[in-house]
Amino acid sequence: PHGKVVHVAHSQGALITSLCKKHLSVLERARIRVITFGGAQCISDRDFGFAVNFYTTTEPMLYLNAQASAALRGLTIKKGVTLRPGSPPVETEVEGFRFVFTAPKTGGDRFGIDF
Repeated sequence: PHGKVVHVAHSQGALITSLCKKHLSVLERARIRVITFGGAQCISDRDFGFAVNFYTTTEPMLYLNAQASAALRGLTIKKGVTLRPGSPPVETEVEGFRFVFTAPKTGGDRFGIDF
């Protein structure tokens, strides 16, 4: 099989995804694309073939996930980025981890995404 797998995880699912990588070969992990929302664990391209971690500025997991919290602080303090309701998402990469931070939208869900 040469196809790709897109795996989406939320909160604790990101932690479980990270723990599962030890049960997969490097070739198997390279086929998996991981997207996390409010993850308890950040996932990087080193872990799987591709990974991106979404957080909203009101995400409670930012209090527990030091990597995501530091990435957001780096944007707001070092780069002067301010995320307000209705602001476009902001992407950043820190130590091999890809992040997208969103602000909640008025009338949108907690992740700032309208479906």
